[in-house]
Amino acid sequence: MRKLVFLFTLLTTITIGCEKADVYHRLQGSWRIIGISGTYFGFESIRDFDKIYFNNSDKYYVSFDGSEIQGGSYEIEKLDNDKYSRSEVEFRLILHESFNNHPYANFYSYVPFDIMFNGTDTLTLSQADIFDGYNYHFVRK
Repeated sequence: MRKLVFLFTLLTTITIGCEKADVYHRLQGSWRIIGISGTYFGFESIRDFDKIYFNNSDKYYVSFDGSEIQGGSYEIEKLDNDKYSRSEVEFRLILHESFNNHPYANFYSYVPFDIMFNGTDTLTLSQADIFDGYNYHFVRK
């Protein structure tokens, strides 16, 4: 019985690890923002950035007009969908900001983002667990 429990635990760990690796791989690259939606009133937030880039060493950079204005590291967290009601969302993006030259008008958020892919070229990052949060829509560049 112990061997069976160990085997099940090992297979679960490997499966979750492979899923996370796939999300890291899909997220890597340059993404151009195409819109912002959300908030109760439907206002688009001020946006002083046009691209976000995720590299394979867990670093991200936000740029505007070719200049890096924000950056740091990121991690991806697998959600326990028994705990969260949004079952279509399986992973969250957590940013660890190192620098931000314009903290009130770019991509910074003190909360994680839910990650939603629509095919290989479209990405939506939604502020997690905020009733009136923003949804950032990107297309792969």
